[in-house]
Amino acid sequence: MLACGFDPNYKFPNQERETALHAAAAGGHLTIVHLLIQAGAIHDSFNERIYTPLMLAVENNHKEVVHYLVKKGALVDFKCENGMSSLHLAAKSGNLDILKILMTSREVDLNAQDDGGWTPIVWASEHDHYNVVKYLLKRGANPNIKDNEGNTGLHWSAFSGSVDICYLYLDYGCDINAINELGDTPLHIAARQDSFPCVTLFLSRGADVQIVNKANQLPADCCLDKNSDTYLSLSLNLLLRKITAKYKHKAEKIIHRDISRGKEQIAIQCVNAVDDEPPPLDFLYVTENCETMPIKIDRTITSLQSCHCEDDCSTPSCSCSSISYQCWYDKEGLLLPDFNLLDPPMLFECNRACSCWSLNCHNRVLQNGITCRLQLIRTKGKGWGVRTLKDVPKGAFICEYVGELISDSAADKRADDSYLFDLDNRDGETYCLDARYYGNISRFINHLCDPNLVPVKIYVDHQDLNFPRIAFFSSREIKQYEELGFDYGEKFWAIKYKSFTCDCGTPKCKYSKETIHDTLANYYRRLKEEQMEENVQQPP
Repeated sequence: MLACGFDPNYKFPNQERETALHAAAAGGHLTIVHLLIQAGAIHDSFNERIYTPLMLAVENNHKEVVHYLVKKGALVDFKCENGMSSLHLAAKSGNLDILKILMTSREVDLNAQDDGGWTPIVWASEHDHYNVVKYLLKRGANPNIKDNEGNTGLHWSAFSGSVDICYLYLDYGCDINAINELGDTPLHIAARQDSFPCVTLFLSRGADVQIVNKANQLPADCCLDKNSDTYLSLSLNLLLRKITAKYKHKAEKIIHRDISRGKEQIAIQCVNAVDDEPPPLDFLYVTENCETMPIKIDRTITSLQSCHCEDDCSTPSCSCSSISYQCWYDKEGLLLPDFNLLDPPMLFECNRACSCWSLNCHNRVLQNGITCRLQLIRTKGKGWGVRTLKDVPKGAFICEYVGELISDSAADKRADDSYLFDLDNRDGETYCLDARYYGNISRFINHLCDPNLVPVKIYVDHQDLNFPRIAFFSSREIKQYEELGFDYGEKFWAIKYKSFTCDCGTPKCKYSKETIHDTLANYYRRLKEEQMEENVQQPP
């Protein structure tokens, strides 16, 4: 037929306007698929359901055809009438081999949502595909993205009754008390489904049995069978909670489920096991630096040096990386082992003016936001602090110091200078960040004389050297539940030591009552020597 002039892109009206390539892909006929492509068949043609041949091959589990079409450049992120892509279809069917093939495409978006707000990992969770969920998590999928009804991946794994997937999500750091639009937590759903293993797991991980949904139901009220093990377990746990509440010993309590109010990709809980202090809400949580007064920053897109890389931007040919001498991130987003943590260079990430593939680019870390599992905690003697809920490798991005951009002259007029971060401008007027009224989780990070974080100056949305963004990276391996901290520096303690001193208790403490005076004496002597050197170098 092809030799007789048949149009390989003809759409058959009685077959959902499919082409011959649709039929060949759906049937898994690789040879015919190849012949049709060679004859000029369009591999991204779609039928009445907006399905491409690749989607039909995925849906029917034809791995060889999927591999062939992906290699030929078929669009992996193309969406059908309900917003599902090939990745959604593969996750739904649980075909891990096909999923891995699709992941070789540079355009794939792990967290793409369909019309119902479902991501691929949600489809895998709802259909109890453990290996698919595990793989997607390893590749960076975010199970905390909520669908149109406010459900997370943990809600759907509770619905499917997959305790193994629930384990994955909880170990990943998912919020066990996340609430959907109906006010249901995963525990409510597991109780309604009579999934005793899931209920047992959630209770062992500290799920709150006293949360009431919008139907005024406790999790125990959702049980249909009042004689079931599920109902007995929930009722007994509720009774024990009421009994233990009579004791005055302080237990760690979640007092705010997300201090960012949904502005971060991952919820940041606030917990208190020290006193009765409520969550700190006397500031506006922002995820980007802001201004409350006019500050001239050159943000024009034409001012940005940009790249046109076809690879992953990790080679010396990338013009963005070359400003920083090289790309200092590895493929996992970690700083390279030879990065100078004692005197970090300025980093220039790829930006909005670049032509590189953002999903494939290695030179984009800060701009991707917080991916570390953080928690705001009440400390003994230091107010609020921040800890990590997972082990963190050396060189990992933790968070950005976000605040209000102000001049140093404006900062001098402010009564509270506890949240200032000096940007160390050398020429002209100097500036700093003030996180007192506008900030993110970083405003709560305490000082450590033996710090596990180091600040690095990074430029993304502009390249005005007066206004770097400040990114915190781990300076060593950080253990689960370890408090985060960086060295506030001698300039800070020179101002604050009369009000308070450091009580970190480490052998390296430089700012305790016993060591502060020697430390500051050395600081002032060094400043004097530097000033004398500058005077000598200046011409008469």
